[in-house]
Amino acid sequence: MKKALFLTLSAVLILSIFIGCSEEPSNPVEPPRNLTITANADGLTLTLSWTKSLSEDDEDGIDGYYVYFNDEIVADLAEGTYQYQFSPDALGDISVSAYRGDEESNLVTVNTELVERTGISLDSWTGSDPSSIGWDRTTGYYTLYNTISANAGDIDLIWDSRDNTLNSPDLDDYFGADGRSSAISDAIAETDSVAPSDFYNYTEITIGDVYAVKLITDGTYYVRIQTESESDGVLVISYGFQKIQGYKRLQ
Repeated sequence: MKKALFLTLSAVLILSIFIGCSEEPSNPVEPPRNLTITANADGLTLTLSWTKSLSEDDEDGIDGYYVYFNDEIVADLAEGTYQYQFSPDALGDISVSAYRGDEESNLVTVNTELVERTGISLDSWTGSDPSSIGWDRTTGYYTLYNTISANAGDIDLIWDSRDNTLNSPDLDDYFGADGRSSAISDAIAETDSVAPSDFYNYTEITIGDVYAVKLITDGTYYVRIQTESESDGVLVISYGFQKIQGYKRLQ
């Protein structure tokens, strides 16, 4: 009896090993690579592009790609698709993953939220401290500058306390043809989420209002500026910089 039981257990073990060896586990699904996001001509529709998942070349392959916006799937795309267009109604995380059945790769993500800074002081035009600001297009970080010709190639926006205006540096009153080009909107509502259509080379401001700035030199970028306070010719502002070139969504 014991011998028969031993033989039965041995047979089950051998069968299990045989079955296990015949079904090799599939390789994990690799994520897509090099996700980039560009704004289309309308300034609101985005084109997502990526390089295929390396798992497409595996024997098991993949079934396709998921596109997420803020953790919700907005598209299920077939294998071999490496581009998708859509218009998000807010800012946030745009992600892509590859999948095979119930298996899914890690997400690759680009964030569209603004780079925000507060409490920035632009000094009086007649003072010795900086009255102008310029932005790094890659990081969205700012630098303050004295409004002098030596800085003409770096300044994107000039605060002129003499007439309470924000100005494009290429105006003849400042640097002319040597200045960088920008444009400023009239005041917009705090709830406006998209940059307006109309821009001007200077705008008279009111404290507490919100303005959109369009940077034109070195690519079109949009900045949301709020004037926080003004005292003794010093203007305090906050801003949000949209790092996706040409993307008009600011909230």
